[in-house]
Amino acid sequence: MDHCQDDALTHDAAMNEGIMSTRLGLRGWPNAAEDLIVSRNVILSTYTGAHIHLQHISSKYSVEIIRRAKARGLRITAEATPHHIAFTDDALATYDTNFKMNPPLRTEADRQEILAGLRDGTLDCISTDHAPTRSTTRTASSTSHPLASSASKPRFPSVSPSSSARTNSNSLTSST
Repeated sequence: MDHCQDDALTHDAAMNEGIMSTRLGLRGWPNAAEDLIVSRNVILSTYTGAHIHLQHISSKYSVEIIRRAKARGLRITAEATPHHIAFTDDALATYDTNFKMNPPLRTEADRQEILAGLRDGTLDCISTDHAPTRSTTRTASSTSHPLASSASKPRFPSVSPSSSARTNSNSLTSST
């Protein structure tokens, strides 16, 4: 099992690298930090024949890499999290630290590819990525508080089509 992250590319990052991080003036966490390690793991699985499980996939490019690896018959499994299915980096527009996590919330294009990967079997399961922090640390600034999923908020209701917690209208079962 591997939490696919190149630490050299994520040091001091506060959120996904992109339009929103630029707008907010926060250091971004590039998709490449995940994509490089997913690619490395696919190469290692090819070389060794070992099975590897890739945790908390958040990048559309990683989903594509995993899809190609599975098509080649490699022993790769992977998961996504409820928050990466339900939310995008737009949720951080108000500097709400409840949406700062590892890996960070990404763009709508990434979210859509995760949904497609779940539908077509590229991603094998949904995992909660339960990483609790004390509620007092969640009130810290966007750059200083820890990366974690809030333990106080259930995650699976956020993927329900009827949930008021949803930030957009697409559900896991949508046909788009």
